[in-house]
Amino acid sequence: MTTNEATELLKRYREGRCTPAEAARVDAWFDSLVRDRSVQPAEADYARLFAESFDYIAQHREPTPMRRLRRWLPYVAAAVLVVATAAWLFYGGQTGRQEEIPAGGNRATLTLADGRVINLDEGQTGIIVGAEDITYQDGSTLAAVIPSAAEESLPNPGDGSVMLLLTTPKGGTYAITLPDGSKVWLNANSTLKYPSRFSDASREVLLEGEAFFDIVEMQGTRDTRAPASNLKSSAGARVSRVPFKVKTNNQTVEVLGTQFNLSAYADDPETKTTLVEGKVKILTGAVGVGANKHSPNDHAPNESGVTLTPGEQSIVQNDGIQINTVDIAPIIAWQRGYFRFAEDLERVMKQVARWYDVTVVFKDESLKGVGVLGTVNRNRQLSELLTLLEQVTEAKFKVVVNGPERRVEVMR
Repeated sequence: MTTNEATELLKRYREGRCTPAEAARVDAWFDSLVRDRSVQPAEADYARLFAESFDYIAQHREPTPMRRLRRWLPYVAAAVLVVATAAWLFYGGQTGRQEEIPAGGNRATLTLADGRVINLDEGQTGIIVGAEDITYQDGSTLAAVIPSAAEESLPNPGDGSVMLLLTTPKGGTYAITLPDGSKVWLNANSTLKYPSRFSDASREVLLEGEAFFDIVEMQGTRDTRAPASNLKSSAGARVSRVPFKVKTNNQTVEVLGTQFNLSAYADDPETKTTLVEGKVKILTGAVGVGANKHSPNDHAPNESGVTLTPGEQSIVQNDGIQINTVDIAPIIAWQRGYFRFAEDLERVMKQVARWYDVTVVFKDESLKGVGVLGTVNRNRQLSELLTLLEQVTEAKFKVVVNGPERRVEVMR
């Protein structure tokens, strides 16, 4: 694509005149520039085109995290991370750092009900849970057989299945196709507990960490007493839908068929559920707590739950639940291979710590509130990302590697 073609396409994109195919072409063009080192656009053109794109996102999508960020951007104008302004870094620039820490990758372990722990193949992207065994997504066999409940002395869900654990370490990500065909992508430092098969009446998993869910609808047994709102089978009898539930330490997400992102890290004070499509219901354990502290857009948790629509995010804390309309793209960027920052440096460095398996120490606490905005490929080495952050913030970073210790110190 020539510069003139890209300029015209971006102009139509900003004016809302792009067809779906053209919008997809913009995304693909962006991906190729960030990913492919053989593409070397002139820095001035590269900077101008991307600056126009990010400026449009920041100013014209309302309400979004980037738009809300503009309320305090005038005070942190130097802290705007736009990939375009650092093209040299991604296309041959040298960072000069002695310690190289690579980006995370496909790393996970599978824990069977009998306690066996299997290190999953880093050359694979995910696993598929079958009735009797587990395979990788490319069809190759995983050296594991699911023990039947009858062979186990451990507790099981009561339907003949057994509980399994998929765990990603810091610096790891992995995908799983569950027994019902639903797909889950685990982010770094996360654990998904799930049964080897679902019953006709229940589908439940437990999550700690962050995951993106793509849930399929599942029909239960035929029930002529089921309400008319449920599905009809080809024979005319009512067929109930089996809800899918994701449980964390402080909430339950109940869905039928949908896509959503759920972040529930133990070291985060908030549990965030972001709906991409479909419908979900959020049920919290803190029923009715903190209702008098909420704004008109907030909802006090109750037994009937709070229902989200696409583009909404729930934030569950000890004192209740808050619902916001958000820009989905930054939230699910990790699942597509990017960091997309629209937050302060403290939150940015939490993501960095999980993905690069490092400990982050702020030597200067005042740097935590510095704002960062922009998009970076998650495949870049840590030194590249830190150099880019140094270019657009007041922060300086020191990488300390001493045996197993991997630490990033943040200072002025």
